[in-house]
Amino acid sequence: MAINTYGTLRTAVQNWLDRASDTVVTTDRINEFIVLAENRIANDPDLRIREMEAQADLVIEATSDGGTAGGSANALTLTPATALTSLTLGDTLKFIVASNNTAAATIDVSGLGAKNIRKGDGGDALEANDLVAGHTVYIYYDGTQFRLTPPGGIPLPSRYLRMRRIYIDGDPVKTLQYVEPHHFYSIRASAETNKPDVYTIEGEYIVLGGRPDSAYSGQVFYYRRPASFSSDSDDNNILINKTGLYLYASLIEAANFIKDNAGILRYTAMWEEERDRVSIANKSDRHSGSPLIVRSNVPIT
Repeated sequence: MAINTYGTLRTAVQNWLDRASDTVVTTDRINEFIVLAENRIANDPDLRIREMEAQADLVIEATSDGGTAGGSANALTLTPATALTSLTLGDTLKFIVASNNTAAATIDVSGLGAKNIRKGDGGDALEANDLVAGHTVYIYYDGTQFRLTPPGGIPLPSRYLRMRRIYIDGDPVKTLQYVEPHHFYSIRASAETNKPDVYTIEGEYIVLGGRPDSAYSGQVFYYRRPASFSSDSDDNNILINKTGLYLYASLIEAANFIKDNAGILRYTAMWEEERDRVSIANKSDRHSGSPLIVRSNVPIT
């Protein structure tokens, strides 16, 4: 049987369990094993392969000063000196908070309609005192709602796992250099205002240094967590081409559930062998086949 969809993966896990154990395992439990397998695949730092790579547009805007917020504590209004005529992805504003919020909050910018203010990955509503009177806060419009960000911050792309590279368009293209958070702030990269040349990552945000002085566009290339399975027909390239990763990871969790200690050791060894084989193949298949050549990064004149 081909194992190339969520439905066939569930069947395969059940088949292996029927062969290895007298314990009756329900479909709901198998679904749980696969969820845990998805977590194992996403969270293993040694498993970063081409099938996980993705790219996303980087939408960067200079920060607009909105002055002091009006409205109420949980239903803010903002009137920037230069009024916005519409809300677009990447709109970035800063404002001074007039009073502490007491619960989830919204903001209406330039009379364009109230939008939620969220934190974290965008799924978390504000809690009491996330907005503190007299403090300056920064918000970024993600196309649906505003997100609280650090100064110079842009939300990470969806299902982000790890960065490969990030650049700003131009001639030439400008690749941004990663700086650890402590060093990022000690070199004052976060306080300067110019075309960004470095970045760091804090929480759910890419933080650019310096803070953008104009609108820029670019690209983020990153490792992305595979989408979770939900329908029987769901698939992805990892399941289709590296089937053992899902199957053996699911069986590890199943063996834990049925207290099969020998099975835990056996399936863990199979998982690790498959992971290592896939990782080695991933490294080798990135090369063109041509011999490696030592090159200088000094431009030829």
